[in-house]
Amino acid sequence: MASALLDEFCKMEDVEVTVYADPEKADIVERFLQTAHPTLSVITFRALPHRRLQYHLKTWLEKREKNGKRPLRGSGRLVHLFDAFDVFTYDSDVTAFKKYDAFFSPCEAAPPAIEKSGIPVYTIIHDLIPIVTGEFPVRKGYWFYDVLQQVSPEKYYFCISECTKQDFIEHCPKADTAHIRVNYNGFVPREEVLTEADGQRIVEDAGLSWKKYLLILGNVVPHKNVERQIRSGVRFIKECMLNDYRIAVVGSCNDPDKILESAKVAQDDRSLVIFCGYVPDAHIGAYYKGAFCLSFTSMYEGFGLPVLEAMNEGCPVVTSNTSSLPEVAGDAALLIPPKDDEEHVNAYTRLLKEPTLRESLIARGKERVTHFKWDQTAKLMMDAMKNDRTV
Repeated sequence: MASALLDEFCKMEDVEVTVYADPEKADIVERFLQTAHPTLSVITFRALPHRRLQYHLKTWLEKREKNGKRPLRGSGRLVHLFDAFDVFTYDSDVTAFKKYDAFFSPCEAAPPAIEKSGIPVYTIIHDLIPIVTGEFPVRKGYWFYDVLQQVSPEKYYFCISECTKQDFIEHCPKADTAHIRVNYNGFVPREEVLTEADGQRIVEDAGLSWKKYLLILGNVVPHKNVERQIRSGVRFIKECMLNDYRIAVVGSCNDPDKILESAKVAQDDRSLVIFCGYVPDAHIGAYYKGAFCLSFTSMYEGFGLPVLEAMNEGCPVVTSNTSSLPEVAGDAALLIPPKDDEEHVNAYTRLLKEPTLRESLIARGKERVTHFKWDQTAKLMMDAMKNDRTV
């Protein structure tokens, strides 16, 4: 996302872009820009002494753990103790930032020097999964914690869906609702690096048959609803007597047996489920292309990029009628209640038995992805930032 927006901002003739880099990451940012945007300048602030100490302490602790040594008791609290000194900045750094019209962050909180400079701060809010689902504790030192701590009526926010905006308003009442806008993500199709024959070979090497597997995408965390999709998929295969069909679960999974146990899949049926683990970007297009359908019925998403990825590859989609997913899918997918097993089975069965519906969804999906363009997103964001300066 950050790279796509930077590309679009740099194309705007009336906009001058300078890239901010955290002192610890400045070298990485500069190397990236030498290739992508060699004419752009980079600004950073001098690392305060406490930040340098914190960086060296974290590096030493990480190396210690990699070497198999036990973590030091209280080391985490000691690392985060340095954060308290972030209120201090060099005055020259604060002054240097004052010449800019705005600070735009595609994700993280603004650094202290920019906070003190008084220039308008714009931040993208992607989702509130840690708060809404409660799956990930928002602790000090986690980047999202810093974003939440900085929420204020003076700042401006771009949310990537109406759902995210409403959640942000509900859980972050300090934000001024007039400063919160919805700007959908863009979508860029992956470059075709594989022939269809190559794609079929990749899919078959994973133990799958072309167009005869139900694709489930996502890490196995509760809000991804993977267990229910597996359980419903097994029912679908058995009830329709599709002996050569399988369920492909793509994403990290440390304990497949535990997932199958949780999904209440009988021992005799477990061979129907294939855990593919991590699939590289260069290969994921083949999995979409070769799937009977994508099942992406998350309990909660801030956007839902896999829906568009599948549609772009001509893969029909079954997704949730909750959170941001109806906004992304529109009328180009089957929308179902994510907590209803019966609705899952019915949706998969319709795609099997109603070829006209299947072809219609594929055609509508191809058209749907054209509505999400980074140049449009970047223009809307830039227009908003310009407009705020004149109000």
